[in-house]
Amino acid sequence: MPKKVSGTIVVTMLLLSLAGCDPEALIKSKVPEPVQSALTLGGSPSKSKIQLNPSVIEIVSPKKGAVYATNEETTFEVRLKPPGEKPLENPEVSWTLFPEGKNQVQLGGGPKVKRKLDPGKYRAEATLTVKDQKVSQSITFREGLMLTGKVVTTEGVPLPGVDLELWDSNEQVVSKVQSANDGKFAVEFPSEGPFRLTASRKEYSFLPLEMAVRYAPDTKLEFIGNKAEISEIVVTESEESTTPVLHLCPNQEIFLKLKIKSDSKPRKIEAQLLHQEKEGERAHSFENLGDGGEPNPEIQKLRVPTFFGPSAPHYRLRVTVVDEKGNKFSANSRELYKIDMFECFRTKMAEAINVQRKGDLGAAAKRYTQIEEYYRIVGDPAPFTAMMEKVHFNRGISDLSTALALDRGDSRRSALLSKAVQDFNAALKIRKADVDALFFRGLISHLSKSYEAAVQDYSEVFQSDPQFPGLLKLRGMAYVGTGIKKNLLLAIFDFSDALKSDPSNRTLRKSRAETLKTYAGSLKQKDDSSVDISQIQLPNVQEGLDLNKIRR
Repeated sequence: MPKKVSGTIVVTMLLLSLAGCDPEALIKSKVPEPVQSALTLGGSPSKSKIQLNPSVIEIVSPKKGAVYATNEETTFEVRLKPPGEKPLENPEVSWTLFPEGKNQVQLGGGPKVKRKLDPGKYRAEATLTVKDQKVSQSITFREGLMLTGKVVTTEGVPLPGVDLELWDSNEQVVSKVQSANDGKFAVEFPSEGPFRLTASRKEYSFLPLEMAVRYAPDTKLEFIGNKAEISEIVVTESEESTTPVLHLCPNQEIFLKLKIKSDSKPRKIEAQLLHQEKEGERAHSFENLGDGGEPNPEIQKLRVPTFFGPSAPHYRLRVTVVDEKGNKFSANSRELYKIDMFECFRTKMAEAINVQRKGDLGAAAKRYTQIEEYYRIVGDPAPFTAMMEKVHFNRGISDLSTALALDRGDSRRSALLSKAVQDFNAALKIRKADVDALFFRGLISHLSKSYEAAVQDYSEVFQSDPQFPGLLKLRGMAYVGTGIKKNLLLAIFDFSDALKSDPSNRTLRKSRAETLKTYAGSLKQKDDSSVDISQIQLPNVQEGLDLNKIRR
């Protein structure tokens, strides 16, 4: 009988449900009140079970996509949001960490945990367990090498909105942040370094302008902002030019142009070229070439510093202004500068040859000297050695030409001839077979009445090039100049050979005849004895010599 009643109730409930009624409530209303509380139909509880969904758990920390300092603990925290008015019953939170490329790690349980982590990318997963239900939320973040710092004004007031940029050795920005309202910032390092950190904001300059930094957990960074600005920095070749010069050479004279905005008048302006080395930043200061008058602070005539050793791939130009109050503020140019020694050699050599061709021998010699200075300071001189042979030869010719244009009694003449000999010696040291340098060294010995030295150089030239123009005539004259009997005979032979190629040279024929006569008159003397050569008239040593066309 009970089974039949139960079946009747189920059918009745089904019909009532299809009719849109609440069957359980209707049936309870038909039975006595003491029975209502115990009556359940179909084994169902009086209230439906609460279903959890992921929205009940919110990850407060870490923030999505944020970067956290690896030297500090990272906080993992959730906020629970129950779906109804009542709190969740016995909630349990567990944390799982998924490092990129590594195995997962259990961080522990609780709504809030802290851990120190290595640099890298992570996914954190928070799981909420309530009785037999579980829901999860996850978030991605990064751990990095972070250093913190602060930017303040000269009065110590926090300065917001300052751009902090971290630069690598290739002059690429690898990290960038901006100071907050309290002036604080945290910059991420992709590695331990070294790097350089710069600060910039419109209408401000900073001290330091930049700092060389390596990652070290306890390092604190601070910049002081001064309400002054340096802008529009440009280097030109002349005061009138507006074309920027980005390739510089040691000792080159240039003009630095800039704009200065400051409440105080500039008292001193300094310029430096900087590059990064392993041990830190290295600075090379420009020489100020001001004439001592009332200067225009926005146009500076400077000399590029001298560099010893190999050049850096590029340099940054920094300008520092000291105002009347003693405040310093600086700025870097936007452009990077290069010191290409190959280009410096090539350009200066072309300039020197050009002015020498025009006959400005003093200017040519000055430029050749500048090239020689380049050679002294270059890191690897080997690639420039062949050019230096040309430099020494051309400068020797230039000094020789200048000397020959002076009177014999002019003291400058002998000094220039001595300098020319030094250059020809330097050229021969580079290449012993340089017959031109050998010839002109012999010529200077000849002009200086060092006849035996002249004969020796002329003879070496003859061994390499018997057809060298004018050689035999000059060697014959040098033989005569020695005043030695046996050399007179050698002079006669040289004069005779020279006349074969220049038979119409009457002066040379006369010199040969007088030499022959003098030799004949000394036959009774020993070969190495001195003879009187006063009756022998010789051609001018400079006859037929056109140095204006001789250069390399």
